[in-house]
Amino acid sequence: MMNIGEFARLGGVSTRMLRHYDALDLLVPAHVNTHTGRRSYSVTQLTTLNQLLALKGLGFTLDEVRTLLHEGIAPAELHGMLRLREAELERQVRHKRHTLDRVQARLRLIEQETPMTVTLKHLEPVTLAALSAEAQDASRQQTGAVVQTLFDQVITQMEAAHADRTTPIARYHPTPKAATHPDTPTPGTTPNPGTSSASASGDDSGSRSGSGSGSGSGSGNHNSRGDGDGSSDSNGVTVKVTAGYALSGEPIPGLTNHVLPATEVAAVIHHGPMTTISTAYQELARWAETTGRATSTYIWREHYLEADGEDQTNWIVEVQLELT
Repeated sequence: MMNIGEFARLGGVSTRMLRHYDALDLLVPAHVNTHTGRRSYSVTQLTTLNQLLALKGLGFTLDEVRTLLHEGIAPAELHGMLRLREAELERQVRHKRHTLDRVQARLRLIEQETPMTVTLKHLEPVTLAALSAEAQDASRQQTGAVVQTLFDQVITQMEAAHADRTTPIARYHPTPKAATHPDTPTPGTTPNPGTSSASASGDDSGSRSGSGSGSGSGSGNHNSRGDGDGSSDSNGVTVKVTAGYALSGEPIPGLTNHVLPATEVAAVIHHGPMTTISTAYQELARWAETTGRATSTYIWREHYLEADGEDQTNWIVEVQLELT
């Protein structure tokens, strides 16, 4: 047996709360001194206290908690309920993180003194429910068709699974083609996916304005000069295109869990129609050249922050160039 203060310390609650639970017949002390009124508790009652706190955390009222405790709740059942609550909280965190990204993007648009400001940031690893495919070259026509098809397929699978969709991301990773002649090196390229779209809202209501659904209509302006002409300079690579949505729960049937690695990126915010997103890529390419961060092969990401509906006037996409 232990006094109320020691029991409260072990249980992570206040003595006032324990007295409240006693008054509501939620957790009655194992012993009460009839002369002093001092409460004493048994170590075994910590299990009941933990169950009580867990049920409160799940959103049950105290009256409902009392009924559940008195009727008895199996540990396996409580474990399952907590797992569901954990998944719901993770979903809420993911949505709030996406909302924060959108707010920060808006602030950067307001604060920037030039048309585009390059920002360095560190990205944590993120797991996408995604699909990948190869674009046969780095041209606008090839990569755009691939990312469009991938997003359409991903959305179909997620809708079938009634899965939550938020934080749509596309990644473009070039791979040198095998040279036609063994002694002829493959020319280096700077991939520049020029146009992509994916709806980027945060709830799962199923509408374009709030479902996180959308399509990828991405492009590939992938020549080393960044001039947007989709010229034959892009013929030296294929581009692995990955498109999907951030995932924190169970795998989605028909999709793969694709982990985007942690990395430092240079990023700019594109605001407006996707037909003009090449400006963002060119800005990053110029920045990389002038800062000595240019490489023969660039890996790009597009994070779709606001891309709802067919009117692209107010779309916001963060274009990211991986640096590490």
